[in-house]
Amino acid sequence: MVLQTGLLTAVLLLLWPGALSSGPVSLGDIVCNLTAAADGPGSGELQLVTAAVPACPAGWSSHGRSCYLVSPTASSWLGAAAACAAIDERARLASVRQANHGHLEALTAASGAHYLWVGGVRLRPGGADWAWVDGAGVDYVNWAQGQSTVAKQDCMALQGPKSDYQANIGEWHDAECSLPAHNFGFICQINLS
Repeated sequence: MVLQTGLLTAVLLLLWPGALSSGPVSLGDIVCNLTAAADGPGSGELQLVTAAVPACPAGWSSHGRSCYLVSPTASSWLGAAAACAAIDERARLASVRQANHGHLEALTAASGAHYLWVGGVRLRPGGADWAWVDGAGVDYVNWAQGQSTVAKQDCMALQGPKSDYQANIGEWHDAECSLPAHNFGFICQINLS
């Protein structure tokens, strides 16, 4: 709705530049002005006005209304979260949802990594409930067998193709957020909407 309102405002200003500065505007004023514009010079020409659609930065993959970047740089979960924001101020660690899990699994498979950090965190240290760094609850679950059970492992990683753990690529693992042995690559996400 915001995009439609913005587009309507842009079209209105193109056809009637003084619209916002001339006080209250009625629907009749708009219709009269559109009719006058249609009868004026160049009325036989159709002009298309479009709003800019945000695009993914170079090197990022696109899926739906989001962009993704896999970084092979080994980092703690906290370091990975900071790195995403440093790469692009709109970026954060990726949230895995029903709509994007297949894309994230494909990125993970292509990464050649043991594990990749994503933006899943326990709501309470050692607790049973998880959420995503964007504030959303977990609406899709893909835990590897035996995972999400260790009290001190409060951050989430996806299993990569080089892992020796008996699970599928892209399945979730809980891991200690800042343990040096748990320095993994990571997946950043930018939401375009």
